[in-house]
Amino acid sequence: MIEKDVHWYLMMSDSYYSKPQREEHFVDSGYYKFHEAYHLLKFANEKQILEKAYGEYLDLKKANLWGSRKYF
Repeated sequence: MIEKDVHWYLMMSDSYYSKPQREEHFVDSGYYKFHEAYHLLKFANEKQILEKAYGEYLDLKKANLWGSRKYF
């Protein structure tokens, strides 16, 4: 058993390059659309986190703040 902390962030990127951290036992990494990511998640709490982040993203986009330095 391995105990670890996991941090989730809502962010945007200038690049879609992704490399899994093999030393942390990750076998894959990448960028996914909401519905793709949702179906890859196995735990209900992870799906809830994704749903909340997606809702915040939609709110920011609707308010024309997504990608704007006004939000940071």
